[in-house]
Amino acid sequence: MKKMGLCLSYIDHKNGDILVCADTRISYLHGEEVYCVAGNFSKLRRFGDKVIHIHGLVNVAEAIFNQIKDDSSFEQISEKAREVVRNFKDNLPNVEFTTEICVFSIIDGVATIHKMNDENDFKAIKFINDLQNIFAIGLKNNEALRYVENLYNSDDSNNKAIDDAFYETMVHFSKQYGEYVGGYMQGYIITKDGIQSANVSIPEDKELKQIKTILFSC
Repeated sequence: MKKMGLCLSYIDHKNGDILVCADTRISYLHGEEVYCVAGNFSKLRRFGDKVIHIHGLVNVAEAIFNQIKDDSSFEQISEKAREVVRNFKDNLPNVEFTTEICVFSIIDGVATIHKMNDENDFKAIKFINDLQNIFAIGLKNNEALRYVENLYNSDDSNNKAIDDAFYETMVHFSKQYGEYVGGYMQGYIITKDGIQSANVSIPEDKELKQIKTILFSC
């Protein structure tokens, strides 16, 4: 399954804060053609002191989200993800799909990202180092990362603020890959004092290929 949708995150190593944003487009891949199904699926959700992003089949993502509680530990999230994915694969043996989960949180005052996926049996792996502060997950992630970095430089006061850089990147990729990326940009700011959220619409200036189907991706 091709990666659809885009999730961008920024770690402020100095202050220990996290900004994470994701679009809300859901898509359907048929052969080499991609269709827009809808633009309102929340791939990024808050649970207690964590913000969680799930990429994969929407049915699987929603089932995993429904199993997570505000006080769920990493081990419990991993266990629920394994159970959900195993059940879907047993019931849909002819459907190939992958599932990836990223958990954004502050642990002992340190901003962290933990990644879980099919390849590591959903074991939570720390996905961050002190030398990198911008991350991109999903469609054309390396290209998206470069695009953000061209807009934002923490040492250059003339460049875009990081939230503006994320928004411009979402708009840019939506214009090019509207069937993959679009809808709204959901954003969360995670600090030691709490979590704040905001949504902003991603403009669309072209007609998208659309389809109604049962299995679609986020």
